[in-house]
Amino acid sequence: MKLGYSNIFLDRLFSLGQNNKSFAENLLSQGISVYEIIILVPVAESLQGLEESTGIPWVETIDDDFIESHILKSSFGSRYGVYGKIIEFTTINGKTVIIKNDFQGFSSLRHAKLLYDALYYSEDLNRHPYLVYFLDRPLVKSCDNCFRASRSFSVSSKPAEKITNFHELLKSHSSVLQKINRIVSNSLKKISILEKSDHLNLINNIQQIIEDAVFSSLKMLGSSNLSSVNSLLNTTSLTEDDIGILVENYICDETYDIVFPCLKSIYKDNDLELMDSIISMGHIDIYQLGLPFVNNEINDRIYDAINCFKKFEETRIPSEKLSILMKTIHLLVSKTVKIPEESQQNKNFNEDIFQDVSNFLKDNLGGEELYSISSLEAVLHHILHQKDKLKAISNYNLILWDSVKSGDINILDSVFKKEHPSFISMFFGDFACTSKTLSALKDIYYYKDINGNSVIMLGIKTRQFSSVSFFLNNSRFSIEVLLNDYDIEGSTLLMAAIKFQFKEVIDMLLQKLKECSEDEFTNYLSRKDKLGRTVCHYLFHEPYLILELGIYLSWKSRDKYGQTPLFILSTMYDHPNYKTMFLNAIKIVQLIENNTLNVDDHVDDNGNSLFHTINDSDCLLALLHCKGDVNKKNNHGCTPLIYHAKSGKSELVKILVSDKRVDMTAKDKNGFTALHFSAQGDLDVMNLLTEVINIEERTSYTGLTALHIAAQEKSLDCINYLVRDKSANINALDYKGDRPVDLATDQEVIDLLDEYALFMNNSEGHKRMVRAVRTIIENDSTVKFIIKSGFVNDDSKNLITVIRTVEDFKLLYKFFIHEYSESWIPSFHITFLNPCMIPSKPSKSILQAFLNCSNSFLQALLQHPTFSTHELLWEFLTIPEQARIIIERNQKKIIDKDISKKLISIEDVNDADFFFKHAKNNIGNMKHAYYRLYRNLHFLEFSYLDHQLSYKLFFHFLQTPSFKFLETKGHLFIIEHFIENLVLKTPLMKELIHTIQQTENIFSDLLNAFERPRPFIKELISFYKSSDKPPVINKNTAWPLNLLSNTRKRIQQMATKHNTRCIQTLLKQSAKVHYTHITLITEFADFYNAHIQKIRESLKNYAIAVLQEERCKLDQLQRAFATLRSCTMD
Repeated sequence: MKLGYSNIFLDRLFSLGQNNKSFAENLLSQGISVYEIIILVPVAESLQGLEESTGIPWVETIDDDFIESHILKSSFGSRYGVYGKIIEFTTINGKTVIIKNDFQGFSSLRHAKLLYDALYYSEDLNRHPYLVYFLDRPLVKSCDNCFRASRSFSVSSKPAEKITNFHELLKSHSSVLQKINRIVSNSLKKISILEKSDHLNLINNIQQIIEDAVFSSLKMLGSSNLSSVNSLLNTTSLTEDDIGILVENYICDETYDIVFPCLKSIYKDNDLELMDSIISMGHIDIYQLGLPFVNNEINDRIYDAINCFKKFEETRIPSEKLSILMKTIHLLVSKTVKIPEESQQNKNFNEDIFQDVSNFLKDNLGGEELYSISSLEAVLHHILHQKDKLKAISNYNLILWDSVKSGDINILDSVFKKEHPSFISMFFGDFACTSKTLSALKDIYYYKDINGNSVIMLGIKTRQFSSVSFFLNNSRFSIEVLLNDYDIEGSTLLMAAIKFQFKEVIDMLLQKLKECSEDEFTNYLSRKDKLGRTVCHYLFHEPYLILELGIYLSWKSRDKYGQTPLFILSTMYDHPNYKTMFLNAIKIVQLIENNTLNVDDHVDDNGNSLFHTINDSDCLLALLHCKGDVNKKNNHGCTPLIYHAKSGKSELVKILVSDKRVDMTAKDKNGFTALHFSAQGDLDVMNLLTEVINIEERTSYTGLTALHIAAQEKSLDCINYLVRDKSANINALDYKGDRPVDLATDQEVIDLLDEYALFMNNSEGHKRMVRAVRTIIENDSTVKFIIKSGFVNDDSKNLITVIRTVEDFKLLYKFFIHEYSESWIPSFHITFLNPCMIPSKPSKSILQAFLNCSNSFLQALLQHPTFSTHELLWEFLTIPEQARIIIERNQKKIIDKDISKKLISIEDVNDADFFFKHAKNNIGNMKHAYYRLYRNLHFLEFSYLDHQLSYKLFFHFLQTPSFKFLETKGHLFIIEHFIENLVLKTPLMKELIHTIQQTENIFSDLLNAFERPRPFIKELISFYKSSDKPPVINKNTAWPLNLLSNTRKRIQQMATKHNTRCIQTLLKQSAKVHYTHITLITEFADFYNAHIQKIRESLKNYAIAVLQEERCKLDQLQRAFATLRSCTMD
């Protein structure tokens, strides 16, 4: 049988060449042992497409030198205890490969990442396997892969670092930085001893000291002749001026804590006066400052500029403060608004000045900076010198707004009617009202506070119905005024009333809005605030409006987050009328859209649909009757099923599972299914999903099963459910070769998994079980086995743990071989490579092979009729004592077996000979049959995995832009699911292969046992043949017989002694043959019966698992086709 490889590298390595030998076989024929090499194999995905430098397909570029560059020579014997250190290997073609734990220091070299390892067998399974480590990319050459979305495998030069501060500039020259720090320290000392009384001289002196410190630092930096600074000037966009700015910023930052408090103390009085002025005018509207034109965009720019200027106080460096000031001014003077002609005639002088300066700034950046500072000074000057007028207007506004908040109708009525002649003086006292002041007070009821609240908006937000009704019943507040009234957040009056749940005002506003036309009313309802939301988005505050206003609203309108009103309703989980509110909204939308609702029209910017956000089972059922993709993924790749499983919503998961359109095996961007998320601790959701999803489903990139995740998350309930109720495979390996117990960090979880591993497949609860549950590696690279034994009663458990090494097992095996040569003894020949050939990343596949070998050896001994009750074996398994001491103690207690030394007849010898020959012939045939079965199963498993890899590579190819039409029509979805269901996910395939291999090895041991008596039988047969011949007397002798009587007598005596010794030896051999004959008959019969039962059980379990998995695959494919049909119909 010829193996094919989807991985180009493996295909070239193991496929037969022109001389009918593979590259690997040619390598071994050159005297290189399989124990001396490590093969580094780039993953198949990294070898697709074209080689980057030449543009030639990878399949044509992999030559012998490329392969040899990925085969390392190993000499692991001298590398014990070097975990985490840098190790150098040499390839078979003389190149050097360095292996370490991270990529630091390798930015300029070709580097790759070790992913996982495997034992690779050639077509002849009797040969030792090769140790293979997979890499994320080749070690030589580079690829231009058209199939991968990202360029994670390509190697590019490291981008130049952006130097943002002085520490980064001199991070490799600490001595220079220390010198500059000394300059700064001296400057601070000079500042601290300055005279504080003369403010003008103090400021000049501080400025001079800082300038001197900057100059000295630059001078010292220039005289240091730093190669790194020179290289920065040559390789980056930094100039000498940039370095000077970095130095200046550094010194200003270091002196800030001393200089700034000094400046604050100098200007303390000025700051207090300015702060008092600003606070006193805190209630002035922008309209009252004399601007000729103010619209919504100007208000927005002012709002953005205020938020920008708030950062001014947080900065420490003058250049950063100046940058914030300039950005604030740019926000204020942005030319994106069209100013009416009548307003343009009244442009003030400041705008003319700025236009002239703007033209000048194109050639001189310093002018813009100076203008920004002068503009700030002008504003502060205006505040200080106009504070009395501004304060008067502010106080008048405050009185009006306070009366609105308190509901004082008398003051409001007096403002509007102006009944008192001393109206102005009542509020301003002796302040003389100029024409400008009176102009600023005109139409005061239209002005707004700092948050953009008009008098009506203030009444709504303070829930003063008397104030609101007063204004709404006043003729001055026309319908046009009401339609254009909104606050700084863009909320209209109706929005604010809905937000504050002010039902009386809502009804009054709606009654008032009936005066406008239907188009005006609809436009008003569809007006958006700063968040992009309309009235419809806030209906959850007053759900009764859904039926009252629903037909006038835009249900597909999206806010700045892409959320529609229906989407927001679906997220109001804590609302008392959640279900009724949402179902009513669905009815209204269906009424508007001719009895149809497309769920895909209500997807936010994060990709979440209504199927994701809904939180009620009845609402979800209603949505499932509408159009829409029930498997739509959000930006994190989560389908609604994954989303709700992740959130632990078991009722919603139950409904989705019952819908045939739902894809049960869908995965998010990290390759996790809904089952994997439920394994984090939600037992109810897991119980639902395990009915329709294979519990051995793996994550895409890491190969984790649900049991792996439950072990990681310390979820004992999920572990118990998966193993005890669903028979999850506790020995499942992820793509790194880790079992669930290897990922567990909690000792309670480890003990629980060890216990399940011990009692795995134990149908008899009272029987004591023994198993090597896991392996560990010590710092000196010694492999140790954790062996547990025990039994479970109804009320208690009896568990014992011992630790044994490979040498301990070998000692036990040698003892049995020496003392029980007449029995067949299971072999313990660990001929695998050392797992620590790469110390920083020990081979997990070799450790797993060690564990399988030790368990096979132990289970064979425990089922052996001779050794299963042997005292040494049970001491070895249950006494935590050194194995060598136990074995030596048992050797002293050995007593010769009581074997009757009776010479058996030739018939018995012939029977034994016939039995051994016949049994050996039959066992040889059975061994050959099992080897063929093992080989075929191994190739079948390899074909499953290799075909799946081939289809995945093909699927990557179909994801290129050329095949975009497949995705739009839904066919790519079907192809993906077909590929996902190709591979056999049941772990029982591996278990069956292991059982067949174990049985084949036992047959080999039996053949050796039946071969051992053969020399004894030959001697016995030869003895019986010689004894049947009559004695021959030489009658032709010429000598008288009595002359040699003494000699004859002596010869006869010697012959008698020899015959006696021969007979004694033959008696021992005869007894040995007889005892071996009986023993092997008994042991072989016992093994055969147990073997038949074990094989039948394995085949039965495998058949049942395959049947269950195929049913699950059928269900998944039916769901996929149902989804395709629904997409086609849409």
